[in-house]
Amino acid sequence: MTDDFSGSVYDQTFGSILHYQDLARTLKTIFLEFALGGFVDLACGTGLLLAAAEAEGGFVHLVGIDHDPAQLAVAKTRTSSELLTFDLHDLRKVRNSLQVETPLIHLGFCFLNTLQPDIRVSLLRQIRGILENGVFVFEIQNEFHQNTFFRNWIWYHSVLKNGVEMDSMSSPLFRPATRRLRMRFSTDGKALVSRSQMYRWTLDHCLSQCQQCGFQVIRAQPALYRELDHGVPTHWLVVCRKDLA
Repeated sequence: MTDDFSGSVYDQTFGSILHYQDLARTLKTIFLEFALGGFVDLACGTGLLLAAAEAEGGFVHLVGIDHDPAQLAVAKTRTSSELLTFDLHDLRKVRNSLQVETPLIHLGFCFLNTLQPDIRVSLLRQIRGILENGVFVFEIQNEFHQNTFFRNWIWYHSVLKNGVEMDSMSSPLFRPATRRLRMRFSTDGKALVSRSQMYRWTLDHCLSQCQQCGFQVIRAQPALYRELDHGVPTHWLVVCRKDLA
């Protein structure tokens, strides 16, 4: 069992939940819709999405940003995209490094659901600061999925399409809107354990908070590129841009 998120176990497990080629196709539609000039993947990890975007085509000037040099080292082996190392909680210096005036900035894996409310607001405002005339897209768990995870002490086992086994446990913390989530993926005799905290963030609250942070929300669409739960999408993909009013 390992907590190593830079190797093949990471790719096999998380790649089984999120279908990267479908996500790249979805993002390309948004990229072309707004005639954008570059694609920036925040928390790009090992570069799976960047590689899928290159394979899909239709993008220009691809950039990956992550705080983990080990994951970026793996990403360098699979993508020719520009790779930058930055602390995702302090993006103020990114503006000087990004040579894209109208970027499509993507933040996936419901990353914002894992942040404390004050840290989430700070990150949203920093992203707005580097967005310029571009578009920002990110994931949020839908209400049904959050309600499932926020029950008391839930556990479930499932087998994904590629044969990866996933065991999940959600346990309560002291704050009612916070959960500790433990996920164990098993494949080919190897196991990966993911530990995180999840914060309740409903879609209505999300859209309201985005507006408070200076975004204009364009739409929220079902994240159909993810593994479905009994045929039901588990996440929203929120599309927004800087509010210039």
